[in-house]
Amino acid sequence: MKTAKARWISRDSLVWDVEQSDDCTPCLYYDPDGTLLICDGEIVTGENGREFELSFRGVVGENDSMYDRKLAYLPSLHGRMRIDTGQVDARELLDGALAIGIKNSAGKLLDATSIQTAGILDDFYAYDGELGVIFNDESPTLRLWSPTAQSVRLHLYTTPVDRKEIDNSPFLMGKKLDKHGVWTGVWEIEGKPAWKNVFYRYEVKVYTFWTGKLETFFVTDPYSVSLSTNSTRSQIVDLNDVDLQPKNWTSLQKPVLEALEDIVLYELHVRDFSISDQSVPTESRGRFVAFTESNSNGIRHLKGLSEAGLTHVHLLPVFDIATIEEERSKQIDLNDTVEKLQQYLSASQEDLTGFENLSDLPAHKSIRELCEEAVATDPASELPQKILVSIRDQDGFNWGYDPFHYGVPEGSYATNPGGSIRILEFRAMVKALSDIGLRVVMDVVYNHTHSARDCKKSVLDKVVPGYYYRLDDEGNIQNTTCCPDTATEHVMMEKLMLDTVKRWAVAYKVDGFRFDLMGHHTRSNMQKIRAMLDSLTLEQDGVDGTKIYVYGEGWQFGSIQENLPTPRDPDDITEQAAFTQTNAARSGIGTFNDRLRDALRGGNFDQSTKSDQGFATGLYTDYNTCFENVMTPESLEDQRTVLLTETDVIRLALAANLREFEFTNADNQSVKGKDIRYRGGIAGYTAQPRECINYVSAHDNYCLWDQVCAKAPFRTAGRQPETASAEERVRMQQLALSIVMLAQGIPFFHAGSEILRSKSGDGDSYHSGDWFNSLDFTYKTNKWGYGLPTKEKNENEWDFWRARLREPGIAPSREQILTTLEYCKALLRVRQSSRLFRLRTAEEIQRRVRFLNAERGASQIPGLIVMLLRDNLKDDPEIDPEHRMIVAFFNADRV
Repeated sequence: MKTAKARWISRDSLVWDVEQSDDCTPCLYYDPDGTLLICDGEIVTGENGREFELSFRGVVGENDSMYDRKLAYLPSLHGRMRIDTGQVDARELLDGALAIGIKNSAGKLLDATSIQTAGILDDFYAYDGELGVIFNDESPTLRLWSPTAQSVRLHLYTTPVDRKEIDNSPFLMGKKLDKHGVWTGVWEIEGKPAWKNVFYRYEVKVYTFWTGKLETFFVTDPYSVSLSTNSTRSQIVDLNDVDLQPKNWTSLQKPVLEALEDIVLYELHVRDFSISDQSVPTESRGRFVAFTESNSNGIRHLKGLSEAGLTHVHLLPVFDIATIEEERSKQIDLNDTVEKLQQYLSASQEDLTGFENLSDLPAHKSIRELCEEAVATDPASELPQKILVSIRDQDGFNWGYDPFHYGVPEGSYATNPGGSIRILEFRAMVKALSDIGLRVVMDVVYNHTHSARDCKKSVLDKVVPGYYYRLDDEGNIQNTTCCPDTATEHVMMEKLMLDTVKRWAVAYKVDGFRFDLMGHHTRSNMQKIRAMLDSLTLEQDGVDGTKIYVYGEGWQFGSIQENLPTPRDPDDITEQAAFTQTNAARSGIGTFNDRLRDALRGGNFDQSTKSDQGFATGLYTDYNTCFENVMTPESLEDQRTVLLTETDVIRLALAANLREFEFTNADNQSVKGKDIRYRGGIAGYTAQPRECINYVSAHDNYCLWDQVCAKAPFRTAGRQPETASAEERVRMQQLALSIVMLAQGIPFFHAGSEILRSKSGDGDSYHSGDWFNSLDFTYKTNKWGYGLPTKEKNENEWDFWRARLREPGIAPSREQILTTLEYCKALLRVRQSSRLFRLRTAEEIQRRVRFLNAERGASQIPGLIVMLLRDNLKDDPEIDPEHRMIVAFFNADRV
C-alpha cells in the first residue's frame, strides 16, 4: 500500500473519498514494525500489529468539529466520507505503518489505502518552542521535531570530514515532555561545552509509507545554523559568538529609511557581481567577501547608485543551495584551461560532439579565451553554450532556487565552505553594503525544497516522512513549483519558515525578504511573517522589524490552488487562501506588478511572445511587422486600440496599481483600477502603494536589453533605417526604466539594466554559467553577441536570435552604456528629490496624481503619458516645499 488516499486530519476524524454502505465497516490497521500486507483479500499485520473497527460519521462539511473548521484545507475535502477515530488512542499509533480498509458484512476487504497524517500530527504535536541548536551559557541543547520516529540518535564528529566520531557517540536522544508530562514530538539532548563547533548528524529510525517499511536515515538538522562542505553534516555553532561577528557588528546602524515607500530595489546575484571583476582579489571573486572590497569596480558602481538614491540590494538565494559544488577546487570555470576541460569531459563521459578540435588547441589556453575567440568570429557561435552546458553541474553557478537548508548561508559563496566562516563573511557583506548606504534583501524559497523522500539531498522527509510536503489524493508529493512543493499550511512547516526568517532578520540583520512563488503560501502564512517582523525592536532584538520589507511573486497557479484556491471574487479577501495578487490587498506585503511589465515591453513572460511590442518598444508608434508576433494585430488601427488600453494599465501602475484609484481611461470614462482588465482578470489589485512592486525585468526570462532587441524593428521593409539603431534601442530601454522609477509604489530593477545588460538572448539563464550571467563593471561591453544562448531552454529561438546577434549596429557602445548609467542615476535623484514620487497612502495618490493626456478622451495622443503630481491642494498639508507641482512626460513616439 504505497499510496495514501486517506487523510487523518484530527484526533477524531479520518477522511477518505469512498462510498458509505450500511453493510460496510471501516477498519484501522497499525503495525509498529512496518508490516502491513494485503494477502488473500485481507490486511495482515505482524505479531505486534493491531486492528480497530471504526464507524462512518457523515461527510466533511456537515457538523464539522471546532478543530476541523480551523483547518485551512478543509473546504477542499468537502463531501468526502468522515470516519470517526475518537475512540482510538491515536498518539500510540503514529510511529508505525498505518492503513485504513473497508470490509463488508462478510469480512471481505473491499478497499484499502495508507494514510496521510499531517493533520493529526498538527493536532497532537504542534510545538512552539525553540528547535535546532540552543545555547544556554556555554552548553548547547539540540532539539529535533520528529513525532513519528521510533528513535533518534545524535552522531558527533570533530571535523567536517572525519568518519571517526567523538567519544561515546552516538547518543540516544530523549523525548521532551510538556508541563503535563505529555510528549511534544521533540527529541532532545543536553550537550557539553566541548561540543561547541563540532559537526553532527541525526540517525532517525522512522516508518515511510512510500517504501512500506521502517527506515534508518542519517540526516542533517532542518534547523542547521552551520554546515560542512556540501552540507553533509550540520555544525553546533553559537550565532552570538563574537568570533563570528565583523568589527562593529553589534553597533551597526542601518541607512536611514523613513518609510517603506522610499525603497528602491536592485536585484543582484552574488556570483554575477564579482566573478569576472579583475579589481577583486582572485580568492574573493564570486563570494560574500567581494562586497567588502571597497575599491573594486563593482562596489564603486553600487556606491554611485546608492549616492543617487538606490536603497536596497536584493540578493538572489544565499541560503544553503543543493545544486552548487561548494569546493572551489572541484569547480570548472572560465579561467580554467582547455586541458582541464578535456580531462573533465573524458572523465564525465559527456557528449564530445563539437569538441573534436580541442586536441588541436594549446593546453594552456583558457575556456574564456576559447569562447572569446569563437564570438569574435561569429557573435552567434554555438561553441560557448556547448562548453558551458557540458560543465554546468561543476561550474559553481546556479541562481540557487534549490533549497537544501533554509537557515544557513550558502557555502560556495564563502572562502571556506567547511564550517562557520560563511556566517562571518555573510555578516561582513551585510555590513559592507550598509556602510555604503544600502540595505540587504534576501530571496527566500519556502515553497519547495530541492529533494524529498529518501534522495541524497533530502532532509525534511527523512525527519517526518510525508509531513512537510503538499500531497495529492494518492499521497504523491506535488511538484507544481518545479520541485517538491512544501505545505506551509501545516503548522510545523509554517514554523520552520517563521523561525528561519526571524533568524535571518535578527542574527544577520537582513532588511527584507522576497518570497519566491509566494502564491504557494496562504495569506495567513504571510500575515504571520509580517506580524512576527513587526514585533522585532531595536531594544529587544537589535533590529527595527517595521522597516523590514516583505514582497514576492503572487502568481496564481499550482498545487495550492487545488486545496486553498484564490477567491474568485477579487473583493473577497480570504486569510486561509493562497496569497496571490488579488488576495493580497491590505496586507502591506508587496507583489510584482506583471501588468506594468507586459504593457511596457509587450507580450508576456513566455518566449513565444518575445517579438510582440509594448508601449516602450514600438507598439503602433514603430511597428516591427515581425512574423513571429503572436499577440500583436497587424492592423495599425487595431494596434492603436491595444496601445491605448495598455496605456491605461501603465497609468494605473504609475498610481501604484491601486484597486480604488479613479481616473479617466482611454474611452474618456471615469473608472477605477479594479475596472481595468488584464489577461481576463483585473489590473488594479493593491490597497496601499507599498503593495505594488513595479518592474520591467528581473532575473527570470529575458533581460530588458534582450527584450528590446527582440521587439525593436529588425529589417522592417519601408522603415528608415530598416533596423532600429543601437541609439533607438537605448532610448526604448531608458523609457521603460523611467516609468518604473517614477511610479508610485516600489521600483524594482534587475542588476545591469542600468548598463544595458544582455544575456545574448538567453530566456532562462538559471544554469547558464558565468559567460552569459556575469556583469561587466568596466562598461566595455553589455555582453550582447556572446554566442547563441544555451540549447536546453532556447533552441527553439535560435534562428530568431542568430540573425539579430550577427546584425551589425545593434550592440551598444561603451559611451551608450555610460550614458544610460548616468540617465538612471539622474532618475534616482529625481525620485529622491520630491516626496511627491513616494506618496505613502492610497488617499494621497488619489488626491495628488492626475493624467492629463488621458483626460482629452478621443483626442489624446497615442504613446504619450502626462502625469501631474500636485502639492498645491487647498485642504491638504504641504509635502514638498520645493515644488507646488511636478509634470512628467513619457513619450513613446519615435519622433
